[in-house]
Amino acid sequence: MPFVIDPNRRRGQVLESLIKKDYKYNYPIRRNLKPGSKLHETLVTLVMDKVQVSYNAMSTKFDTWNKLDETLTSYIYADDAETALQEEDDRKPISMVVPTSYAMLETLLAYMVAAFLDEPIFRYDPFDETDTLGAGLLEAVVAQQSRWFRSALALHTAFRDAFVYGLGAVTPVWTKHTGFRRVAEEQGGFFSDMFGKLIPGKLQRVRKEVTLYEGNRLYNIDPYRFFPDVSVAVQDLQDGSHCGWLQRTSKGKLLTLEEQSDWIFNAKYVKDSDARSLYNMDNSERDKDGTMLLLNSYDTEAVDVIYMSMDVIPKELGIGKSETPEKWLFGVAGDNILIQATPQELDHNLFPVAVCAPNYDGYTATPVSVMEQVQGLQHLGDYLLNSHVLNIRKGLHDMWVVDPSMINMNDVYHPDPAKIMRLRKRAWGRGVDGAVKQFPVTDVTQQNIGEIGFVMEMMKVTTGATDPVMGVFAKTGDRKSATEWRGTRDSALYKIERGARIAGSMLLYSLGYMIASQTQQFMSDDMYVRLVGEKAAELSSLFGKSSGKISPLDILVEYDVVVGDGSLPSSGDPNAWLSAMQLVASNPTLMQTFDIVRIFKQWAKFAGAKNIGEFVMKKMPGQLNVQPDEEVEKQVQAGNIIPANQLAGVA
Repeated sequence: MPFVIDPNRRRGQVLESLIKKDYKYNYPIRRNLKPGSKLHETLVTLVMDKVQVSYNAMSTKFDTWNKLDETLTSYIYADDAETALQEEDDRKPISMVVPTSYAMLETLLAYMVAAFLDEPIFRYDPFDETDTLGAGLLEAVVAQQSRWFRSALALHTAFRDAFVYGLGAVTPVWTKHTGFRRVAEEQGGFFSDMFGKLIPGKLQRVRKEVTLYEGNRLYNIDPYRFFPDVSVAVQDLQDGSHCGWLQRTSKGKLLTLEEQSDWIFNAKYVKDSDARSLYNMDNSERDKDGTMLLLNSYDTEAVDVIYMSMDVIPKELGIGKSETPEKWLFGVAGDNILIQATPQELDHNLFPVAVCAPNYDGYTATPVSVMEQVQGLQHLGDYLLNSHVLNIRKGLHDMWVVDPSMINMNDVYHPDPAKIMRLRKRAWGRGVDGAVKQFPVTDVTQQNIGEIGFVMEMMKVTTGATDPVMGVFAKTGDRKSATEWRGTRDSALYKIERGARIAGSMLLYSLGYMIASQTQQFMSDDMYVRLVGEKAAELSSLFGKSSGKISPLDILVEYDVVVGDGSLPSSGDPNAWLSAMQLVASNPTLMQTFDIVRIFKQWAKFAGAKNIGEFVMKKMPGQLNVQPDEEVEKQVQAGNIIPANQLAGVA
């Protein structure tokens, strides 16, 4: 059964004590949002009721997710008997997890990293040729942000969550990172020399607080703390009425954020209260060391903020005059203090959340993950191995049938393996055949190891992470040709590629669109960037250089997000493309039809080159521009080119 939180959870003594305090806030929407006010309670109740409904639905998956967490950490809690066994001799093996699921997860993640996380991660094409440079500069700006905020790490976590829990969620937040920079400044103003001439003061290094960089920082949303509208399917998240998530911070950071922004309030009330959320309980088996449990018990500086983006009618709630639905962003700290209630006002007009669910079924909010599909096989493999180990451990202990009237039992109980058993005096001279007999040792689990191999093969076939994809050569008697090996590998890759293509369409397209839109909306300072990617040479010729300063006005263009097809950059056959390139190069008719340079780039890509654009020669001043005869004739007729023998007449 899922854990259902008491709907009266917010009406405690802590909130009553806060009502008596008054920090005299000037609230951003010109409404009384002081804790204890009627509007404050209305908005908090609205948010927390949405959270509870979503939590009750999502928590039905927690038991399954816990088992997956236990499997992927290769950890099983020891029972009392195994704990005693370890205390007796820590060299003896106890129950363990066969790391098959972990190996398959690593293979799937390696594919996603290779398919999507090469720079630039987010690529953009213009809708109009006149916006070619602007779209390229936008791509360069977003790429620089990705390096600053290490977006690849957040995307890797989203991919992992999607494969393990069935969905991974990310929210892009526009962030300014401030710091200090040393600058040269004149100290003391201007001075007059002996002739009355003004001379500047001495240059000195001065430490100034500045914005070091700004951009979209990607925050991962823990599936255990994700509160979507569960009435819509996971791929239709934007069609729901709300979407929320929990984010942990500290009282100090919240006070700093309140000081730096005009949309956070009531942080001083949060400082005076216990701001930990009941929805941030340790629901996950990932916390093997109990760190989170200890933190939740003793860290009174922790603040759990539930952010909820939802469609509301401001006039109905008493927070505005509009009678049409608008997207607002609410923040509730510690389940009872409202710290944000502002119109979202994002140009893209979307919930600022993108999800990844490569195994979605098109109908449910919590799809079955690929790791969940093979969980039963994983448990079977664990049972086969652990029962075999248990049988071995049992067989290593000598088991005897003893006649206590003939054997000294104290000698039998002695733990020394090189022990001597003495017969009682009444049995002297009668032999030992009837006094003691060892139980026969029979290994009924000797076939288990071979059966584990069969279970592992079934798991590999289900996930697509077969031996060729893992880079493991199958131990077979027949020698396989390169073509057969490549065909087997490609067949497995196609299955993984399907999930990758879904992930690209669902996560990277939506996220890329939001990031570009928020960059155009919030970028405030000029940025120095370096042009990268396949279009670097073309953009350098348009931009006039390969790196430089870009202003916010340079990127105000219409754009479309370009998402890879989910295939590996080197998944094609380089030999086939080399043959095609040679055929085109040797045939004049084909040379006039096909672009040999682009064919070469495609071959280089499949051969493993990732930075082929860096080797393109840049045009130097005065460099000859060779064009086909037909193109030259057209330019002459248009008056754009003048034959050399006519230059004298022009002069």
